[in-house]
Amino acid sequence: SCCPSPSWKWSTLIRASRWDLERRGKCGQNASNLWVFYAYLNQILWKYDPASGAYLRNQDKADGSGKFYPSTDRLTDEQLAFENVIVLYAKHNVLNGARTLIDLDLFYTTNRAYLFRDGKVYPIYWSTVSGDYEKKSGLLRPIRFVDGEGNPFPLKPGKTWVEIVDVTATMVEKEPGYWKARFYAP
Repeated sequence: SCCPSPSWKWSTLIRASRWDLERRGKCGQNASNLWVFYAYLNQILWKYDPASGAYLRNQDKADGSGKFYPSTDRLTDEQLAFENVIVLYAKHNVLNGARTLIDLDLFYTTNRAYLFRDGKVYPIYWSTVSGDYEKKSGLLRPIRFVDGEGNPFPLKPGKTWVEIVDVTATMVEKEPGYWKARFYAP
């Protein structure tokens, strides 16, 4: 298999052999749904739409009903649709006793992520670590999405939405093609 199994470990992925772009495009696990559980009254459900090749965003109404409703653009009234949805793991640092100020550790670091595209999920990394370009030019590049060896991992052309969760969050496949990211407050 060209992709790690659902029980893969990041240390294993780091040592994984290089994936070429053609193989990466064919691998991945089925992912028709992504449920992002931030809290009881804050949940998101992404549903893959094969006709448009995009994930459609739905959100609860913070009423505890467990029902999801389409998230729509207020100008066009169309449901929000994104070709790429990334669940990005970043360390959350609590800055006050009330736990209402949180700093996300995004600078000069690398951590894990999941890319949902084309109805599949891929375990990847994100990185803001300086490379040759930054060292030679003195300029910073934006966040990059890479494989276990630091090679660029292809996003699908189109729009990308990033869901940010703490490093303690879990990602499980609840049933075939139905993934759940569970956020735990730091």
